Amino acid sequence: LILLGQGVQMEAKKWLSAALQDLHPHLAVERTSRDDKTPGPVELACAHAEYRLVMITKTTPTTLPAAFVQDLFDDFAPTFDSKLCDTLGYRAPELLMSALFGQRSIFGAILDLGAGTGLLGKLLRPHCAKLEANELSPEMAKLAVEKGCYDSVQVCDLRKTLEESTEVWDVITACDVFVYVGCLRHVFEAAE
Repeated sequence: LILLGQGVQMEAKKWLSAALQDLHPHLAVERTSRDDKTPGPVELACAHAEYRLVMITKTTPTTLPAAFVQDLFDDFAPTFDSKLCDTLGYRAPELLMSALFGQRSIFGAILDLGAGTGLLGKLLRPHCAKLEANELSPEMAKLAVEKGCYDSVQVCDLRKTLEESTEVWDVITACDVFVYVGCLRHVFEAAE
């Protein structure tokens, strides 16, 4: 699309968008995965195409395709901790902890959105009575459960967790999560 003229480029974007919308109703039928939460090959292909369309049009989506984000992190899960912490010197959980606990040392209930492998959760655990997590990627969630820091880990979209929760949370964390969410208005509305 980069080499096409502006008018042709817009038509190509419209065509791709229409094709994706036409495919969408058929995605549930095309699942060939081991469970209902894992996208099948057609859904993954469409999710990756939707993501590329968002990048081409430089728009802020309501949300990124969940199947795209799930696939990205399912693939990354086995090496996530070592690549982020050892190779890149990732320190976001530690920085969040110092900001959060500079004022107070103990909280009642904490919800960790997009918990990943539990890097933040293992630091939060000593500072709360209840620690629950949400993670879209089943593979990342398995690793978070293995760390043993969460009381429960819900595998689903973070908005679903927020909308269905009856808990009154003292703190809701989201460390390096929102870049994969898209428009945050719906997330903050659900968190109220």
